[in-house]
Amino acid sequence: MAGRCLGGLGPQPAPGCTKPANHPPYTCPAPRPSRKETAPGFGFWMGFTGDDFVGWWILRPPHGPDQPKIEGEAELGYRLLRRHWRQGYATEGARELIRYGFEELGLNRIFAQTMAVNTPSRATMASAGMTFARTFSSAEEYEVVLPGTEHGEVEYAITRRQWQETRG
Repeated sequence: MAGRCLGGLGPQPAPGCTKPANHPPYTCPAPRPSRKETAPGFGFWMGFTGDDFVGWWILRPPHGPDQPKIEGEAELGYRLLRRHWRQGYATEGARELIRYGFEELGLNRIFAQTMAVNTPSRATMASAGMTFARTFSSAEEYEVVLPGTEHGEVEYAITRRQWQETRG
């Protein structure tokens, strides 16, 4: 779509995109040094529509108590400003990071996790080509317990093979 772009996937913005005025460059700050050294290519990306910041996406190695560290796997995440919800931006960015993860990083599996009650995020994961993998109770201890936590969390995933099959 004209005027929409996800920056940070390389030294230049996506074709047709220009750096918005008064915004940092497309390439985002490097991941923490320990991540950069152990997981090149992973990090945060920012999305814009025109000069308007939409949100950010992340692709990172598995971490935390609910994500076994398996070589060739990565977690996908995203956060968008509320005014940009339900416009396709989350799915567009997720699809691009899935492509990047498989084509550029050579990953075997990409997954995303959210609260079971977060229906919009689950719909984004499904729209991006991911399928339901599991429900679980988080082992993470949170300072603030959000409503719906008692319903647990879910994981959606896509493998390289599944992704390739959808591309024809």
